[in-house]
Amino acid sequence: MKIDDSALIKFINNDLSRSERNIIQLLINNNSKIKSRVEGLKNFKSILKEESKVNKKIKMPKSLYEKI
Repeated sequence: MKIDDSALIKFINNDLSRSERNIIQLLINNNSKIKSRVEGLKNFKSILKEESKVNKKIKMPKSLYEKI
């Protein structure tokens, strides 16, 4: 069975039904490629979260704010 990244993202965010989560969990445990994809997505999520926190702290220059 092939799993796309959207299904893995839903798995990480707990947006799947219990039966779907169980099926994907079994596939993750049995397939190292899927396991590494899940870990990569988790790492990407944490990096994205950290970068968004940094970007929220950056203020827009006044000249650019006036142009908008």
